[in-house]
Amino acid sequence: MKTSKSKKISEILNRYNDFSECIINDILFRNFGTSISIDLLYIYSENGQIFRAQDDYRKIRINFNLVQKFILNNFLNSSICTIPSNINWGINEISLMQIKNEDSILEPFKYLPLEFSHLEILWENDRRIDLVFHEFEIIE
Repeated sequence: MKTSKSKKISEILNRYNDFSECIINDILFRNFGTSISIDLLYIYSENGQIFRAQDDYRKIRINFNLVQKFILNNFLNSSICTIPSNINWGINEISLMQIKNEDSILEPFKYLPLEFSHLEILWENDRRIDLVFHEFEIIE
């Protein structure tokens, strides 16, 4: 599924439970930094139940093309900073992925000939990723 329409992206995210509780496995910068791929472990079965065994998780890649902005705010706590060897997959279990187009982050790009969207990836703490991009694609 590939689209550049914010409303359609929101609908797609909703079909995937907004990737709530899913795990970011990898973030790749491609095409000279103008494209970003995020690889996720998707924890839901076809009927919407959460898989219990990690071996059952589905691998999903989301491609973002013509990326204007990528901001990662980690807000690492003192225990992570003190003992970074304790970091595991749990740090990448996200809370929500959503389109947020009613904000100032898009202002510098509104005069360009293409539509850009703002995607937020949020965690339960203050950790977050903000992405401004033109095209969105999910690959299973």
